[in-house]
Amino acid sequence: MTEPKDEAPKPKDEAAKNNGLVPAELSKTLSLFIEAQAQDLAVKSEQNQIERERLEIDKQKDANAFQFGMASLAAQKEDRVHERECARGQRKDAQKLIIWLLVIIALLIGYALYLDKEALALELVKAVVFLVAGGAAGYGIAANKKQKGSSSQDGDGD
Repeated sequence: MTEPKDEAPKPKDEAAKNNGLVPAELSKTLSLFIEAQAQDLAVKSEQNQIERERLEIDKQKDANAFQFGMASLAAQKEDRVHERECARGQRKDAQKLIIWLLVIIALLIGYALYLDKEALALELVKAVVFLVAGGAAGYGIAANKKQKGSSSQDGDGD
């Protein structure tokens, strides 16, 4: 008696040739794969469309921000023009007030001298000198405080 040799089994039918799948199962698997690929492409297409819309919205936001910035700059320019005009008007009003006060004081001193009230004229001159000196000192102190305040604010930004 001879012993049978171990031989690999040979594929005997069509299922063995197609990795264990019969033609119907193979076509079903391929159609499922193609359907999954189609769904994947549809999802990717939808994602691309959403990304395009998001980019378009971002582009519109940038355009709106630019327009807003330009309008803001124009408004600031106009506001600064009005601010300068207002400051100029305040300076002119202050100058007119000072001139009127000087004219009134000069008239008072002249009238006192006309009435031979030299003591009154001297007291008026002293009062004017003290007021001017006090005003100048106050202005100097305020300017010094303002300068120190602005320099300390500049140093805080480091």
